[in-house]
Amino acid sequence: MNLDVIKSPRQGSFSVDHYSSHFELLNGELLYAKKSHSYQKKTYHESFASDWTLLWADLPPNTISIRSGDKVIPLAGPTILFMPPFTIVELHTEKCFLAWELLASSNPLPGAGSFQTPILLAGPKRLPKSKAEVIDFMESLKDGTRLVQEKKISAVAEKAKRYIDHHFCENLKIGEMALHLNFSREVLTREFKSTYGLSPIEYRHRLRLFEALIKVRNKKSFSEALFEVGFSDPSQFITQFKKNLGALPSQYKL
Repeated sequence: MNLDVIKSPRQGSFSVDHYSSHFELLNGELLYAKKSHSYQKKTYHESFASDWTLLWADLPPNTISIRSGDKVIPLAGPTILFMPPFTIVELHTEKCFLAWELLASSNPLPGAGSFQTPILLAGPKRLPKSKAEVIDFMESLKDGTRLVQEKKISAVAEKAKRYIDHHFCENLKIGEMALHLNFSREVLTREFKSTYGLSPIEYRHRLRLFEALIKVRNKKSFSEALFEVGFSDPSQFITQFKKNLGALPSQYKL
């Protein structure tokens, strides 16, 4: 597949059997997307690299829940989830079909610096649709529920996550990272998985994928972006694209 022929999107869509998305750039900096997804009964992990993200949906009861620490919170009704950059959210879904909206940007957001963890807020009837609306909306997050990303306290996992967040684009093997942090690969991998629900390799792949999509959004070609974020070749990028988004880059319709 020649990824150079896929242009940077200003707006577009893609659709596969279980998932569809329409997306556009608002004012050249905010990514807005309307998505629908046929979920299976399973656990999903969401993380969007250097983007801050707002997710909104009007959720039917008994379809989806979210983990905070060692507790699972059921969700229902109009709900907004705010995710700062480099955060992880664990969702538990029943078999269902859900429509939801997303607003995201890698540009700094005034007022967001005080929120370092994901925040859940029930009640908003819609998603903000401009940067000014988002800035005003941030004040309401003070009344939301702050989610704990970690299932348990682990200095090993938290140290590893901080390191991956700052170095995920580098060509550094997990064993080398563990050695740098003075842990064995086995201990680092076990602690990371039991703390965040996914392995350090899975987390790094996800960061690389979504950071590549941010670069594409900012007018890089797919071929430029995938190498800049640390993928060793296009096939590795395509594999992660399909694994995480259920589609191929060529299925974007611009």
